[in-house]
Amino acid sequence: MTNEKNDLFLIDEPIPPLKERRGGIANLILVSLILEATRMLDDGFDVATVEEAAKLTFGIPKGYLSMMDDLGIPEVVGVMEYLSDTSDPKDPLTRVYNNFFTPAKSVRMILEEYNKTKDKSTVVWVSPTDVKKATSD
Repeated sequence: MTNEKNDLFLIDEPIPPLKERRGGIANLILVSLILEATRMLDDGFDVATVEEAAKLTFGIPKGYLSMMDDLGIPEVVGVMEYLSDTSDPKDPLTRVYNNFFTPAKSVRMILEEYNKTKDKSTVVWVSPTDVKKATSD
C-alpha cells in the first residue's frame, strides 16, 4: 500500500528470506516498533516523548506514531490484527510470537475514535501541538 504523503508503505507481497512467513520481515519489524510506541503511551508517556525517543534512538526524521498516522490508522491496525491471529496454533508466527502483535489499548481507542469521526483527517496520534511540545524525559 503506497501513501501519497510520503514513501512509507506496508508491503503487500513479502519477500521471504528462506521460506514464506506470514506478514513478511519488514512488516513484522515496523509493526513491532509501532506497537512498542503505543504501549509506551499506555504506560503513561506523552506523545512528544515517544516520538523523540524513536527519532533519537533510530536516527529517523519522524517517530513511529507519526508513521502510523501517515500509513493510516485502520490499515496499520488491520496488519496488527492479521499478525496477532492465533487461530492456527501450528502457524510459525503464532508459535514464535503468540499474541505479541495484539493492538494496545490506545490503538483500539484511536481506531474507535477514527471510526466515529466524520473528518478522518482530524484523528491522528501526533497533532501539530504535540510536535511543538518539549519531551518529559
